[in-house]
Order: sequence, then structure tokens, then C-alpha cells
Amino acid sequence: MNTPLEELIPFLGAWGLYGLIGAGLLGFSIFFTVYYSDRQDREPFAMLVTVLSLTLCLTTVALFPVDIFMVSRIMDPTTGLRHEWATDAAIAEMQLSVQMIYAVAYGLIAMFCFFWIPLAYFYFEELADEGQTTIQRLWSSFKYTLFFILIAAILLLTGLLMKPNGKDGDDKGEEGGALSPESDWLEDLLGKIGGMEPLAFVAGVLALAGMTVLVFYTAPGLSLLPFHLLAGAKSLPAGVEELEAQLDFNRARQSTILNRYQMTPGGGGQRQQLSDRNRHLISELAQEELLLENRLRLVLKVRNSCWHQCLCIIRPFQILLGLAGSILTVLLVGSITVTSVGQLDGDLCGAPCGFIFGRDLPNPLNMVLVRLSPFFPADYAVIVMIILYMFWATTKGIISLGIRFLWVHLYKFRRAATQPQGLLAATMLWMLSLAALSYTLTMAVAPEYSMFGGQKYCNNTIPIGGSLDCSTTPTLIIRCHVGAPADLCTPTVTSKTVLQVLSASPILGVAFYSAQWAFLAFFFLAFLFNFVHGCWRDYSSQRRPLRTFRNSQL
Repeated sequence: MNTPLEELIPFLGAWGLYGLIGAGLLGFSIFFTVYYSDRQDREPFAMLVTVLSLTLCLTTVALFPVDIFMVSRIMDPTTGLRHEWATDAAIAEMQLSVQMIYAVAYGLIAMFCFFWIPLAYFYFEELADEGQTTIQRLWSSFKYTLFFILIAAILLLTGLLMKPNGKDGDDKGEEGGALSPESDWLEDLLGKIGGMEPLAFVAGVLALAGMTVLVFYTAPGLSLLPFHLLAGAKSLPAGVEELEAQLDFNRARQSTILNRYQMTPGGGGQRQQLSDRNRHLISELAQEELLLENRLRLVLKVRNSCWHQCLCIIRPFQILLGLAGSILTVLLVGSITVTSVGQLDGDLCGAPCGFIFGRDLPNPLNMVLVRLSPFFPADYAVIVMIILYMFWATTKGIISLGIRFLWVHLYKFRRAATQPQGLLAATMLWMLSLAALSYTLTMAVAPEYSMFGGQKYCNNTIPIGGSLDCSTTPTLIIRCHVGAPADLCTPTVTSKTVLQVLSASPILGVAFYSAQWAFLAFFFLAFLFNFVHGCWRDYSSQRRPLRTFRNSQL
């Protein structure tokens, strides 16, 4: 790529920043895995697979803003034309590097989902059989993993047999009379990408499975996370007061029971013999009193520790983080809602085209990212923040709901107490959710930004001197959009891949679109539940001392 040095430096800076982000995500994955894995039951193989899986998924999604940055640098925003170095060959070479990284990354994601994670899971399960050697355990776990390999082979074969149907979409668009520019643009786009159909289809199926994770885990976690950050952990002073109140009520109840029995005359301070029921009740209250005293002693020890003092200092930052999370949640949900409503437009080719196109409605996150795109790495930071926030929300949902299959509770996800099988199952959920995040960011959260970044083109239909010229009419320099001239506006590799999958199999697009509405429905239901449950819990905690006092009088 014959690019001037001054134009090459930003690209090298973007790749350098991506390398630093990747190293940071590797460290985060190691810390996260060690933090949640069971201290008494750690399996090195399972932990290694977990670390590599998390790092792979996070770095793959973090490649998305680099892809956007590269296409944004192609256009000169002051003229609306391509830079001199941005020839078709140079752009193709630049995007080929991103496409190859994506191909390797999604190939590895598929390998982890269909081979390494199941192998590590069944390898740990074989630990229960004593006397097996390592080779025997590997062979036994590999036999169970063959089922997942068979599924992957079927998906690859299906993707190999499927072909993009952009021409059919064109015919339908022309009959409707409203979609021909977009259909022509899509047909031209699909004509430029090929050879990735099997892998793209497998990635689409994994992303569709990930949408179920977004619906059942991320949506509830997204509604709960801001509440958790704003409310914070229960304060230790309040905990001390509650324990002291429980101790007082416990001792008062013991005194109430004992006072029912008068001292025996001349009995040397002995009381009348207690009934069997009250003697059993006094024994239970004495055990409860001992437990409360031990718990109060531990709470007082923690309250006086240096760690608790540091938490008190961090608390204001936690509140600020909760406010930022609330704003980001509103922007995410609002953007998905606006995009989903726009795709309902009956004038556009909806379900037959897989809901690829939608009416252009004001999208809050899309507008923010487009405005930030000229100020790299500001938009990069926002995208990474969205990715990590969605990952955090998914983790919150997994912690709150546990790892389930339908209504069957399989594993709990807790700090320093998560079994290796639970850690691997959660890793599979994270990988699927992050794969689905590529579709969500591209087609729902910020479609315009995800497809063209900050590109602007000269929309002057009257060439001056044989070429386009907007130097005298800067108002004609507009943002790139679907249907813009293909020789000026260049879509990102991510958007190309998503469009290729959806156009080849519109049924996937319909399923993705339905999952978007399910995501919104589960979010609002979980938000309503968390809000009502939180208010009821606070109300109940205020009435608990009164109820306990009344019970102590019985």
C-alpha cells in the first residue's frame, strides 16, 4: 500500500493502541478467572481455556473500532473526496488485513465453542473416575466432544451450500419501488466479498445463539447493574446496628420466656421447671445468640480494617460509575428501540430481506459516536466502554440468575466459589454473547457509525471540470449512508460480513430482529421487577424491627 508516511502514522497508532488494549484484556481475563474460580477446586486446563476464550472474544470485539477508524481515514472531510493515496487497490489491501484477522478470530471462536470448551468441561468431569491416566481422561472427554464437532461440520456444510440472494432482494425492491438504490448498493457490495460464506454462516449461527444469552442474561443484568452500583453494598454501620438489634430482641425474648417461671421458694435461686416446648425454644435462642455474637464480632473486625476504610473512599466513585452506567443503559436501550422501530417501516423490504434496512431515525448513540469519530481515540474509548459494560451486565445477570438450562439450575457463579464446570459454562455464555454483540452494535446500536464511521462524501451531482467539487458548496458534503456512491463511501469489514450473512439467509435476520424486541421486553420486565422488589425490600427492612419486637412479646 503506497501510503504517505504522514497518513501511515495514524494507522500504526490504531494498531498499536489495539495491541495495548489486547494486552490489557489478557490481564483482565486472567484476573477475572482467578477471582471467580473456586480456590479449593481449581483445574489448570479449565482455567487456561477460560482465560484464552475470554481474551479471544474481547479482543475480537475490540477490533471493531479499528475497522471503523480505517474506513474513516479514507475520506477527506473537507472535500468529501477520497485522499490521493486511497485507491481501490490500497483500500482493498487495507481491508484484507482486517478481514483476515476477523477470519482467524472467528475461526478460533468456533474452535473454542465446538472443541476446546467442551473438551475441558468433559475432561474435568472424568476426574471423578479414579485410577484413570491423563491419556484416558483425554480420550474419554474427546469422545463426548465429537458431538460438538459434528454440529460444527453440519453448520460449515450448510454455509457452504448457501449463496447470497441479493438479486432476489433487488427484484422485490424494484416491485416495491422504494428499495432499488439500497438493493443496487447491496448487490454491488456482495459482489465484492466472497469465499467466507461457510465461516460467516457459522459466525451468524453463534451470534444468534448469543442473542438468547443477551435476552436472558444481559437484559436483566443491564437493568440490575445501575441499581447495584448506586445502592452499593450494605453499609457495615447499618449491619452492626441490625445485628445489635437482633441480639437485643433475642435476649429480650429469652427473658420474656424465663420470666414466666417464678423462682421456687427455698430453691436456692432455681426456677420452676420449664416445659419441653419452652426448653427447646430457649436452646434454639441460645444457639442463635451465640451465632449473632460471632457474626457481630466479625463485622466489627471488618469495619475496623484498612480495606473497609478504602471502600469508604471508593464509594463516591461507585456512585458516579452508577450514574454513568444509568446513562449508558438509557442510551443503549433507546438506540436499540429507535433502530427496531425504524426497521418496522412497511415501505422498506423488511422480513424478506432479513430487516437489513430501516428508516433513518435519530439514534442517540449513533449520533454521539459519529460526532466523536474525527477525534480518535475518543470513539474507540466509547466503543470499548460499551463492550466492557455489556460484558459486566452479562456477568451480573449470570451471578443473579445462576447458570441454568431452562428451569434447571446447574451452577452458581460466585467469587472464589465457582466450580470449573460452571466457569467453563459461563465462558461459553460470554463467548456467545460477545459474538452477538457484533451484530447488535452493527445493526441496532449504531448502524450508520458501524457501517461508515465518520466518512463524508461530496453529493454534488454537477461535476465541475470533469470531477466532483464541493469546495464552493460545503453544505453538499454529507455523511455516507446506505445507497451512497460505492466509489466514494467504503463500508467496514464488520458490516460487510453481517450483511453477507443476513442476505444469504434472511431467516437469520428475522430471528435477530425478533431477538431485539425480546431483549427490550426482558429489559423492561426486569427493570420493573428490580424496582418494585427493591422498594418492597426497603419497606420490609423498615418494618422488620417492629415485627420482631411484637414476636418477642409472644
